[in-house]
Amino acid sequence: MKDTIEELKEQERELAMQRLDNITDYYEYQQDRADGIIDNTDARITLMGKTGKEVTANDYAAGLNATANKLGILAKQREVFAKEFEALIASGVIEEDSADWHKYTEALEELDSTILQTEGDLQDMKDAVNDIALTNLQNALDLLAASADAVKGILSLNQAQGAEPSAEKYASLITNGDEQIANIMRQNEALRAQQETLDTQSEKYQELQRKIEGNEQAILDVKTSQEEWNDAIADTKIKALQEQRDELERVNDAYERQKRLQEALEDLQKAQGQRNKLVYRDGIGFAYESDQKAVRDAQEALNDARHDETLAKLDDAIKAIEDLKKTDNIYNEDGTIKVKAYAGGGVNTHTGLAQLDGTASEPEVIFNESHAKKLWNLVQSGLRSPVDANHMYQAARANVLETAGMTMPIAPITLTIGDVVVSGVQDTEGLSAAIVRELPNQLMQRLYKQP
Repeated sequence: MKDTIEELKEQERELAMQRLDNITDYYEYQQDRADGIIDNTDARITLMGKTGKEVTANDYAAGLNATANKLGILAKQREVFAKEFEALIASGVIEEDSADWHKYTEALEELDSTILQTEGDLQDMKDAVNDIALTNLQNALDLLAASADAVKGILSLNQAQGAEPSAEKYASLITNGDEQIANIMRQNEALRAQQETLDTQSEKYQELQRKIEGNEQAILDVKTSQEEWNDAIADTKIKALQEQRDELERVNDAYERQKRLQEALEDLQKAQGQRNKLVYRDGIGFAYESDQKAVRDAQEALNDARHDETLAKLDDAIKAIEDLKKTDNIYNEDGTIKVKAYAGGGVNTHTGLAQLDGTASEPEVIFNESHAKKLWNLVQSGLRSPVDANHMYQAARANVLETAGMTMPIAPITLTIGDVVVSGVQDTEGLSAAIVRELPNQLMQRLYKQP
């Protein structure tokens, strides 16, 4: 009889254990279904990242719902399991501190741990969804920053080329800055929304706060740059006006120098021509001669005027080189095309920018395909005399003028020069050298200026 009672108790205990195990199995099957959905969501999002697909909040929806559902399953499982466990203890089927008691108490503790872990997984997924908006904003901000860097790079290139900075480029940087500020402000709105459910002293709250403060400093940095770019726009206007003013002064200075030079020359001629000083000479007696001191003073004044004119020409030459630096560049203003130069001659077979190296004293003549063919045919026909060479020059010049929309008579030019009287010349050798050196260039310039 005693054995029968013990057997019945053991059967009752086994049935009680089976009920607890059945509860566990039942809810774990439901958890497995939820875990399958969660794993599928994670795998799909990972694949999207590897294949360069955009991940949106909708892609997390199934995983979020499954995780929340799993959390509900775990909570229900614990409730049912704990109720049954407590009933078994109360009925004496499971004795406290027994092996079964420790086994199922550990199972409850594992459930509690799983619930906490699942709550953490749910929060991580929610944070990932929240970060999507922040990530998209940051990506857009990176594009804006890259666009601004490209404009600043072009401005640096233009500065290296000696070109004037573009007010339009500075204006585009200011507009870009407005868009960056708006983007950063939206980021801060999203970060503050995440802070609303957090304890202010928590590490997560403080981490978000540091991001917000960093963004606020970034906004101030952009605003500072915008003020500098706005001043740069004003500087371009000031520089343009200053260049106009400098040009007016340069023209006026040139006029004043020419005026002083002419007056000094006239004063010298006047001093040399006036014989108003009575001088006694042996064998001649008294005679009126030029005042040599006045002549020397006038000559010195003329030399000073000529010296000033020489210095001014050197300044003009320096300025011409400085101006040339603005256009004599390796690349175009955007740095996208390399400019080919033809200072040493050559044949161009491409369409695009090319560098010209002509000067007032060494002009370059540009022929199109038709003009080049005519010139080649002329050369091939042979030049039998200086007359042929003159005809070739006249034909080439006619082609150039025709391209410019001008006409010229083909008849030979005949110059008749009468007597030339030059008075007051002290350096006849220098004068003749200057005539040989300067007259041909001046004639060519006048020739090309006439309609």
